[in-house]
Amino acid sequence: MGVLQYFSIAMGIALIFVVVIPRWAPYLTQFNGILSPAWRALRPFFQELFSRKSWDAYLGIGMLNGLLPCGLVYMALIGSLVQTNFLDSIGFMLFFGLGTIPLISITVYAAQWIPKRTVQKLYGYLPVMIFVLGVLLVVRGLGLNIPYLSPEFSPETVQSMQQWAPLFVEH
Repeated sequence: MGVLQYFSIAMGIALIFVVVIPRWAPYLTQFNGILSPAWRALRPFFQELFSRKSWDAYLGIGMLNGLLPCGLVYMALIGSLVQTNFLDSIGFMLFFGLGTIPLISITVYAAQWIPKRTVQKLYGYLPVMIFVLGVLLVVRGLGLNIPYLSPEFSPETVQSMQQWAPLFVEH
């Protein structure tokens, strides 16, 4: 539990920095500019795969998608790396991918009905939402004993979780 608390705090601080750094130190946001030649190198592969309509092309697209710059995919990759074995890592990424299908599908279809002006307005709120999520992750990790928001992980809580863990996790 202690590792998860520190991880929550670190990710919260990282999200806060993602919002704050471009405003205070815009020169530090050049990371995507450094990586853009790599993304341009992948573009022909994507175009070729999208032109074909076969299962192997879709598999290739899915595999190449893991290389695109997406924070959630990178977080899932990190999550898969801390699994206990190779099959668990594969399962983690598989279920992450399957879990994103409903939301991505809804987003694609809903985008047709939402006016562009509304979408642009929502993009304006994105930094605020990221900042709030970062603060929530930090508060959660601090274990302030706030019910449902920042639980305190006492030895009794950890022992209780370990008691129930065999029902959800194979050893």
